[in-house]
Amino acid sequence: MYLVLKNKYSLYTIYTIIAVNIVVVVAIIISAYASYSYTQTKNKIFDEMKYSSALTMTSLKKNVVNYIESYSPSSYEILIVNEMDRKDILSIVIEDYNMGKILGESAYITGKIRDNNTKSVVDYDLNNIIYNKSLEECFYTNSSMIYSLSGDLIGKITIYNTDYYMKKELENIIISNIINSIVISLVLIVILILTIDFLVIKPLSNIINVIQDVDNDGIPKKEIPKYGSKEIQVLVSTMNNMIQTIKHERIELEESEQRYSSLLDAMQELVFIKDSKLKYIMTNKALEDFFGLSKEQLLGKNDYDLMDEESAKSCATSDEMVIRHHRLAVSQEQIGDKIFETHKFPVKINEKELGLGCYVVDITTKKLQEQAILEAKEKLEITLEAVNIGIWEWDILSGKAIWDKNCYELLGYKHNAFEVTYDVWKSLQYPDDVEKSHASIQSQLKSGNHYTIEFRLKKVDGSWIWIESRGKTVLSDEQGNSLKMVGTHMDITSIKEYEKSLEQEVALKTKELNELNLNLENRVLEEVEKNRQKDILLQQQTRLAAIGEMIGNIAHQWRQPLSAITAVISGLKLKEEYKILGETDIKEANDSIMKNAQFLSTTIENFRNFFKKDISKREFLVSEAINDTLSIVKASYENHFINVKFDMDEKVSYFGSDSLLSQVLLNLLSNAKDALLQNNITTKIVTISLYEDNLNIYISIKDNAGGVLDNIKDKIFDPYFTTKHQSQGTGLGLYMSNQIVQNHFNGTLTVSNIEDEDGKGALFIITIPKINKLD
Repeated sequence: MYLVLKNKYSLYTIYTIIAVNIVVVVAIIISAYASYSYTQTKNKIFDEMKYSSALTMTSLKKNVVNYIESYSPSSYEILIVNEMDRKDILSIVIEDYNMGKILGESAYITGKIRDNNTKSVVDYDLNNIIYNKSLEECFYTNSSMIYSLSGDLIGKITIYNTDYYMKKELENIIISNIINSIVISLVLIVILILTIDFLVIKPLSNIINVIQDVDNDGIPKKEIPKYGSKEIQVLVSTMNNMIQTIKHERIELEESEQRYSSLLDAMQELVFIKDSKLKYIMTNKALEDFFGLSKEQLLGKNDYDLMDEESAKSCATSDEMVIRHHRLAVSQEQIGDKIFETHKFPVKINEKELGLGCYVVDITTKKLQEQAILEAKEKLEITLEAVNIGIWEWDILSGKAIWDKNCYELLGYKHNAFEVTYDVWKSLQYPDDVEKSHASIQSQLKSGNHYTIEFRLKKVDGSWIWIESRGKTVLSDEQGNSLKMVGTHMDITSIKEYEKSLEQEVALKTKELNELNLNLENRVLEEVEKNRQKDILLQQQTRLAAIGEMIGNIAHQWRQPLSAITAVISGLKLKEEYKILGETDIKEANDSIMKNAQFLSTTIENFRNFFKKDISKREFLVSEAINDTLSIVKASYENHFINVKFDMDEKVSYFGSDSLLSQVLLNLLSNAKDALLQNNITTKIVTISLYEDNLNIYISIKDNAGGVLDNIKDKIFDPYFTTKHQSQGTGLGLYMSNQIVQNHFNGTLTVSNIEDEDGKGALFIITIPKINKLD
């Protein structure tokens, strides 16, 4: 009721203000118009008076001249009387100088004047004070001299005009304007009030009524009807949109609160909010389950209502400290066999009240995991020391590097004996290795995010050790340039020394054979009986050449598992540094290292079996022999980006020596690799085919290295013929392969050139009869 009365009062006030404003505005406008009209009318009447006076003056002067010259005052007095018919003329006075001369005066003065009382025209009396005063106060005076036809001054005419009738006319105009103003004002007031009431007052009243009709949340129940002026309708549309937006946001808020409540209830952490009096005002299901109470039972209670006095006092003390100092507080405590971590922080309840928020996490599992990680870290360090591998980290922009303990100990230094930078690392390198290492790193990083290099580092005692360094980019800029790398150092001195001893042995045997070759032709006739010795030497030389080839394959074959071991160890190091090492990571890493170590052991065993002297025969799948041989050169092929295509019948089998067949296949695959590299083929492809018919088994090996020159095609199976440098080949590989195929398999080894979709290359075909007549 109060609001309604207040509304009505407000509406009456608006009406009054509008009416007063309209009256003032209309009054100002009408007053301005009346003033303008009065001035214009007055000026018009005055101009008409002057014009009429001028006409009268002209008429009188025209007629009076003759009467003055004829000395006939009575005649021009009649003219004056006739002109006095005009009401605006107060008096007309003529001064006759001719008649004055006759009378002995300066002038004969005569005329007519309108009596102020009777308004009748009477004779003008020069001595009448009232007449003279009226003439002095007259509104307008027009005088003109009279001249004779000969140009002599004979008199003067003066016309006096009164404003009496002009004032009357102006008063009538003012009265008329006032009446019109009042009528127009009333009409305008009524029209404007009705218009404003229709366009503004009633729409505003509707808006107020709708806004006052609200629900429990203070939101209007219905929309405001569109009614009134365009501006009011725009306002109504805007307010309706606001109402709909508020309703929509209230729905979203309710849904958000529901989701928030569901999320809190789904959390395993204990979550709650307390007010400034440390009473619970919000809880989640985990806290309710912890106390064994419902939400309704918890809300409004404090810790003294729920805990023992000592625990409640401890909680209240930490709560008050958080609220007082406005800062986060984190603490841990063990309850039974559980460890909890409590996070308390200030929460703004409203503008004047500050409360407390808290979530409590059961970190028992986390603590056990941390303990397991520490134990795993110790095991990792022991493992790294056992495999003699060091881990490093390199910030490329600053040039600074971080070595772990093993990196220092590889060189005989104590941990952190000196600060490591890129320049320090280069200063420790063997002089001949510095530029090669730097160029190799840059070259490999252009095509990928990792590199592998070998170089020598100087130990604390002045000796040199061989290091295999593997690095991987862990941070890059937008252009892909490496910013940070991690990797490993592994001591490969023993491998290098073994390779060197083998190379020396091969070189020595090669030298002996070369020396033998120089004198062989001269001794053939004399030592025919020693052919068997020669064959043995040829076989040994072939075996030694194959051993040399194997050394390279061993190095390539070992790089992959060693790289995998390095990657696993680097991954563990990074996880440990970034605190994300899981309890299963160590076990998985150990399994991976053991798996790769087993692979290394198996590889050595395969190489030993490959060169064993036992050539016992057995039934074997030819495809398995091919795959076993490929496994030996696989790393070398992958390192030189050689693709291998297969077209094999997996069911083809043979009774014979798989070891001898593998030696032939290894020689052909090695020759194919060397030809592809020697001719700088961009896309390197080797195709292996296996098929059979009723009589024979066919194994073909084709490359796309350009083929065998026609002028040497017939010589390639001759002993000591080679197209390679003397340091790279003995010329016995294809000769011995041909001998093995002929003497042990009763087959043939042929070569031809072929061109297909992969390009032009050499095609070697091994033809083995299914029934070996030699057996």
